[in-house]
Amino acid sequence: MNYDNQNNNNNDFLHRDFFSNVKPEYNKNKDQIWDEIITHVENDKKSAPEKKHIIPLKTKIFYGIASSLIILLATGLMLRHYSTSQYCPEGKQLIINLPDGTKATLQSGTTITYYPLWWSISRKVVLSGEAYFDVVKGNKFNVLSPLGNTTVLGTSFKIIANENRYIVTCFSGSVRVTSIADMSVVLKPDYTAEIVHGEIKVSKYNERKDELSTDNNMFDFESVPLSMVIKEIEAHFNISITSDLVLRYNYTGFFSKQKSVEEVLYILCKPYGLTFVVLSDNKYHIKER
Repeated sequence: MNYDNQNNNNNDFLHRDFFSNVKPEYNKNKDQIWDEIITHVENDKKSAPEKKHIIPLKTKIFYGIASSLIILLATGLMLRHYSTSQYCPEGKQLIINLPDGTKATLQSGTTITYYPLWWSISRKVVLSGEAYFDVVKGNKFNVLSPLGNTTVLGTSFKIIANENRYIVTCFSGSVRVTSIADMSVVLKPDYTAEIVHGEIKVSKYNERKDELSTDNNMFDFESVPLSMVIKEIEAHFNISITSDLVLRYNYTGFFSKQKSVEEVLYILCKPYGLTFVVLSDNKYHIKER
């Protein structure tokens, strides 16, 4: 027991002697220590190599092709849908030179629309009114309207296209006339095709009647349903014509557009034993005598 006590006393002496001689230098406060830690961490971040995001070659090729396709598609849509329209004022005549040299002579109140940037791929115009075409030979030339379409390969022809009438007259070459009912005929020179209720009527071209209609500003109808004649008169005079009758007649005749509304309605009604009454300044009603 005395031996053990002596060893313990010696150990205590050694510990006291060690800690009395070891005095670590630690004269910094906690804020200074924290600043040193932050500085050390930031220096480590700066010295560490920056990791780069590497895009695989296949992905780069895919994005490149996709971008090119989007640009091509956008360019194609712009070329396809960019259009130019020309309007011929009332009482005038206007000559339009289309991109390939084709000439379109527009009559009074006619509008033509075409696609100049797409012209080398598709020669197509949209017509509302009356126009004479002298077409340069080349790819198919198409004239579109709500009631029918005309396709030609180098020829001269005339079209009257509005809400109620579609008439095509061929002067040289040949033209194909197609109705919205998908009926079609091929016209040779000096023949006229008229679309009535989806059906196509072909007749020999009457130059005298055509001159009366164009040069003297005439209404000109040949076996046209009376309801369609009334609609054309309504559009010309900006009026409304009503009737309680079923007007199942075909009208043939021509008369000046310079006449008054009352004169025109009198001419129109007389052959069928009809008359009309004036309801207001721009409203008329057709009835039996």
